[in-house]
Amino acid sequence: MIDEVVATLGLSGGAGRRQYAFSNYALVLACNAVALEVPWSSFGILEGVEAWSSMHHTAAEDCLLRVLHEDGVSRPHLVQIHEPGQLILSRSCIRIDKSERVVRLNLNLRHTDDAMLHLPPPPSPSTADYDRLFTRDLVALVEEWTQRARRLESSEVLASIVTAQTLRQFVLGNGGVAFIANGSMLARDGNDKALRSGVPFVSPPSLEREVTLPSGQVIKGALIPSGVTVITGGGFHGKSTLLRALALGAYDKVRGDGREGCVTASRALCLRSEDGRAVTSVDISPFISNLPVTAALDPACFSTSAASGSTSQAAAVIEGLAAGCSLFLLDEDTCAGNFMIRDSRMRSLIANEPITPFIYRVNSLWRQKGVSTIVVVGGSGDWFDVQDCTLLMDDYCCHDVTRRALQISKTFCTGRVEYNGRGLVHQLPWTHELRPRLLDLSPLLPLPLPRTHIRASEDGSILYYSPSCTLDVSKLEQRAAVGREGREATLGLGAALWWLASKRPQGLSLAELLDFYDKTREESIEPCRAVVGNQTFILPLSVLVGQAIDRLRCINAAIATEEVERKK
Repeated sequence: MIDEVVATLGLSGGAGRRQYAFSNYALVLACNAVALEVPWSSFGILEGVEAWSSMHHTAAEDCLLRVLHEDGVSRPHLVQIHEPGQLILSRSCIRIDKSERVVRLNLNLRHTDDAMLHLPPPPSPSTADYDRLFTRDLVALVEEWTQRARRLESSEVLASIVTAQTLRQFVLGNGGVAFIANGSMLARDGNDKALRSGVPFVSPPSLEREVTLPSGQVIKGALIPSGVTVITGGGFHGKSTLLRALALGAYDKVRGDGREGCVTASRALCLRSEDGRAVTSVDISPFISNLPVTAALDPACFSTSAASGSTSQAAAVIEGLAAGCSLFLLDEDTCAGNFMIRDSRMRSLIANEPITPFIYRVNSLWRQKGVSTIVVVGGSGDWFDVQDCTLLMDDYCCHDVTRRALQISKTFCTGRVEYNGRGLVHQLPWTHELRPRLLDLSPLLPLPLPRTHIRASEDGSILYYSPSCTLDVSKLEQRAAVGREGREATLGLGAALWWLASKRPQGLSLAELLDFYDKTREESIEPCRAVVGNQTFILPLSVLVGQAIDRLRCINAAIATEEVERKK
C-alpha cells in the first residue's frame, strides 16, 4: 500500500521509514502504515507535556481524538479516523511522541481497512484522489484540528482523569474498595451513554464521605468498605446496573459520561461461570475436592478443555488470586448456582458433595487473603450470614440495610453447624497454600507473518490469534465492548499476548507476567502494530490480559514445586 501511495504522488525514498513534509504536517510511511505527524507546539493544551505521566498522555490523546469528531470538522472521505466511545483508553491510532515532540495520528485509508476486514474492495483511489487528500484535505484537517485544540485548557482536558485518580487514592487510603459519587448516572442506553430517564445515584448517609479534589471542588459519595458487600433488591431495581458501573470502575471516563466519579482499584475482577472454557493446571481444591475416582481428575492440578459451570468459576477465583486481584465482583445471574451456595436442606440430603460453595469461603478470602467481594443477590438470604455491608436497591435508590440484614441473619440463620468437620458453615478457614503456576507462552510464537495477522471478529467476541489458536472473549465482562471499540479491545488482547510471549515466554507466574505488562504496556504499542496489521487496537487492563492467558488452549502451565519457589 505504501508503494502505491509513493508511486501515485511521485515521491522518492528508500526502504524503511520515509517522511514527507507538507505545509503544516509531515506524512510518515513505515511498516505498511500511513500516519501524519504534527508538532505538539501546534496544540496549546500540550504545554508542559514532557512532565506528564503516561495516564495524562492518554487523557490528552483521547481529547485530541475527540476534537476530530466534533460537529463541523471536515474529515476527508478517503480516511477513516477512529471515533472514541465513553471510556478514556490508550489507543494505538494516536500517540504523543516525547522523543520526536510530535502528535502522531495513524490514518486508515478506507480501501485498506476494508481489505483487512475481508470486504469487497472498492475501486482504488486515483493519483488525483491521493494528491487532493495529502496536499489539500489533510492540510485543512490539521489546521482545523490544531485551532480547535488551542481553545481548550489543559486543566479541562485532564479534569476527568484527575478526579478519578484522586478518588482511587482516597479509596485505598480509607479502607474501601470503591467510590460512587452522588449524582452519578449509572444506567446506560444502547450507545453506552447516560440514560436520560435514569435516576442519579445518592449515597446512603452511613456510607457518605467527602473528597476534596486538587481544584478545591468537594465531591460527596458512597465509600464501599472492604470485606463482603451484598447488593440486593427486587428485580429491575438497579442491582446489576450498580455492579456493572463498579466493574468498569478501573477505567477513566470522558467528561459528561455520568460515571466519572465511580471508581474501583485497577485489579478488580468480574467472576462468572463459563461452560466450555479451557482450564490448564489450576489448583481448584479449595472449592472442588474428593472427586469420584472414575472422574480421573486431580483438583490440585486441574485441567480440562471444556469446564463445567462450577469448575470454570472455581478456576476463575484461583486465577484471580494468582493475578493479585484485590476485589471480586459477582452477579448471581451469571454464576453457577451449585458453586455459589448450598442450603441446609441440600446439606442434609447430600453427604458426599465435592463442591465447597463460594459463600463458605468468602469471609476467609477477605480475612486471610485480603480479597474483598461485592456480590449481587436476590434469591438467597444466606448471604446475610457472611456480609459486612448490605445495600438495598429500591427503584434505583441505594439504602444501607446492614443492621437489618444482620438481625435477619440472627433470626433465621441455619448455618452455624459443622461442615464435615472442617469448620462452621459459611465461615470455613482458608487453609490452602496455593503455589504459583509457571506459564509457558512459547506456543504463541512464532506468529506467521506477514501473511497472517492477529484478527478479531466484527463484534469483538472472538480473537483469531493464529490459524491454530482462537479465543472466545465474549465472557470477559470488563472488556471495552461497545460498538467498534469491542473489536479494537479484542485486537489489543491479541497484541498483549504476543508482546508477553515475545518478551517473557517461559518460567514466570501470572502475577509476574502482569507486573511486567503494567510496566511496559506503553512501549509495546509500536512493536505490536505489525502483528495486528496496523489496525487500531486498545491497550487492555492487566486483569483482562490475565483472563485471556488463562483461557488459551495452546499454552502450557505447571504448578511450581517447593524447590522452584525457594529459588525464586
